[in-house]
Amino acid sequence: MKIAINKYLYKVKTDILKKIYRILYPYGSTRRVVFGPLFGTKYICKPSMGLSYAMGYEIKRMSFLKNYINTGDHVVDIGANCGQISLYLSKLVGIEGEVSSFEPSEYAFNYFSHNLKLNNISNVTTVYAAVSDSNDNLKMVLNFEPATGGILDSIESDTKNDNSENEIVYIKSVRLDDYCYENNIKPNFIKIDVEGAGDKVLKGATKIINEYKPYIYIEMHMPQEQNAVKEYLQKTGYKIETLEGNPVLDPELVWNNSLWCYWN
Repeated sequence: MKIAINKYLYKVKTDILKKIYRILYPYGSTRRVVFGPLFGTKYICKPSMGLSYAMGYEIKRMSFLKNYINTGDHVVDIGANCGQISLYLSKLVGIEGEVSSFEPSEYAFNYFSHNLKLNNISNVTTVYAAVSDSNDNLKMVLNFEPATGGILDSIESDTKNDNSENEIVYIKSVRLDDYCYENNIKPNFIKIDVEGAGDKVLKGATKIINEYKPYIYIEMHMPQEQNAVKEYLQKTGYKIETLEGNPVLDPELVWNNSLWCYWN
């Protein structure tokens, strides 16, 4: 009985706090980051960029990236969402550097573009496209999950998500090899967070990876991403570690964890 009452009181307290947060940070409003490396940065409130973003919830990841990105670098952000990380990357590379950010979801891309304008950021190039292993139009399932925005249909099929509310759209995809050579980009750092399609990103970037050997930060979501890290990175001489610096001898055994990949 006591446990049930405590659970109820906790739920009531949580619901009240959520309502207060939403009053202070209503979706669609413009707010500033009040804590952390992005202090003072303006952003439009939305799910995944509300009070938690203002309080610097990305500090751990930002602190890690800061160790490997320098002024003047060219960074590629694949799966930029609404710019949660790209806004910080633009600070790290400075006016002499550049960030190329890819986002295929129209919803997220529009928020991202607004966030850049709010802060008068000019060293970030936004690309409304997915990064894959082909220059084509791909089917994408918009699952309306605020943190992800959408997922490629081939990946969605693997997850067997039959949500009838999902919307199917067709999006442009580009190979990173082709995009970089066409735009004379020599990346120092690549960040990949593409909800399970990281294998396709790596397949389409083998030339620039072999030639420039950039640092690679990849968020793991699906087994095919683990396999790709092993197949396309580890076999080419890359070392794989967790963000805590622990060696990963077999990426296929690491699940749902960020991996840090660098040329040895």
